[in-house]
Amino acid sequence: MALILTQPQPARPYKTAARFFIGLLAMAMALELGARAAVLAAGTPTLRWHDYSAQLKIEQLDTKSDSFDTIIIGTSMAQQGLVPDALAARSTYNASLNGGVPVVMEPWLTDHVLNRISNDGPPTTVIWGLSSLDLSATYGQATIDAYNQSPSGRTGMLATLDRALAEHSTFVANRAALRDPSALAGQQRQTSLVQYDEAVQSLGSSGERRDFSRSTSAERAEEIRQRISSYALDIDDIAAIIRTIEDLQAQGIEVVLVELPVPPRFLALYETGQAHNAFQMALEAISEEMDVRLVVSPDNYTDSDFVDFTHLNESSARLFTETISAQVG
Repeated sequence: MALILTQPQPARPYKTAARFFIGLLAMAMALELGARAAVLAAGTPTLRWHDYSAQLKIEQLDTKSDSFDTIIIGTSMAQQGLVPDALAARSTYNASLNGGVPVVMEPWLTDHVLNRISNDGPPTTVIWGLSSLDLSATYGQATIDAYNQSPSGRTGMLATLDRALAEHSTFVANRAALRDPSALAGQQRQTSLVQYDEAVQSLGSSGERRDFSRSTSAERAEEIRQRISSYALDIDDIAAIIRTIEDLQAQGIEVVLVELPVPPRFLALYETGQAHNAFQMALEAISEEMDVRLVVSPDNYTDSDFVDFTHLNESSARLFTETISAQVG
């Protein structure tokens, strides 16, 4: 009997499992604390969207206690040209994105914006600012790819799980950057700091874009020309507009389409004078087919109303929004 009692006893299974899970928890805590220290030292958050402006807008929407009855969507033209506090008697947030063509706006609005502002019910109105760039077959693919490939823009079960975990774990949210030292301490970090600072400086408190730096160089003109040369309508963007309107109408949300103004120097970049007419006719057709209001842009804008080839200057943006406000009601 004494011999039996002095022999080593096998470890009980539950004790082995407990040690394993305690070790796993300790390792997870160490990784999380290390990730937080590394990100804090880097001085800028890891980019999880296609650009920092989109990321900052999500942070704004997550922290705002306001309930918005009106949401503005579109590209940076709508982001700068439609000023929330100039829409009379409306609580408005501008959810437009840089390069936010309709194929991007559809998931951005329906999957990420509306569920952040619907605690007190959905908004009553969505104002969609559109220009010929939104429907151009030669513009938007780079943003579409960047949006769909970003951690927060991806779709599917694993992407949904990743977003849920990232909300609570710095390690999960930044694991891609943690694998690449340059993202937190090298040239890539310096680039990220510049982009982040630019986004912070240009983003208004209600999501509006406030970048009034002038850019009318020949290089900028060529960039815009390539986006609208040999102008053709993009059927994918038109289909995205129709699907989004159907979705919003099913929720009882009114959609107002707004034709955004462009300067004469923009119109001069078309290869044919009929190109802009094709865009306007498409917008009118969508309005009629979907039974939504269309506010047509006045044609009395000059180059001096714009800081570049597409974006209104500060005073003209406010005046344009006030004009829209009077028509939207």
